[in-house]
Amino acid sequence: MTTENLWGSLDFEPVTTPKSILEKQANYLTERTRGTLQGRVGDQSEGEVFIFDLDIVAPSLNKYRYTVLTVRHTIELYPISVFAEAQENRGVLCHNQAEFETALSGILQAPRTRRVISALLSQSGYEPPPF
Repeated sequence: MTTENLWGSLDFEPVTTPKSILEKQANYLTERTRGTLQGRVGDQSEGEVFIFDLDIVAPSLNKYRYTVLTVRHTIELYPISVFAEAQENRGVLCHNQAEFETALSGILQAPRTRRVISALLSQSGYEPPPF
C-alpha cells in the first residue's frame, strides 16, 4: 500500500525574513562607509523565540560594538518586537513586514543613531569619497 501526499500543496510565496532585512541594512552600512564601520547581525534563540541584534562595529576602535536594535519573534515571524537605544529601549510591536520596515527606518534615521554613526566615523578617521 502506497501512501499519497497528505501535505497538500507545498508551494508557498517566499517571505523576506526580519533577519534578511537586517542583513541588507548591515551590508549597506558597511558598503557606504567603505568598511570603516561594519554592520553585523548577531542571532540566537531562546526556546521558540528568535533574537537578532543589529550592531555597528568600528574595527579601528578596537572593534568597538554598538547595538542599534534587537528584534524578537517566533517561528511565524510576525508579530515582531523591536527594541532600540534610540527609542530608549521602549519596545515596538510590528505586525507585518511593512510595519517592521517603518520602525526600522525610524530607528536607523533617529538623531541618536546618526550621532553615534557620526562619532564612530570621526574617531575612525573616515574621509568621505570625493564627488
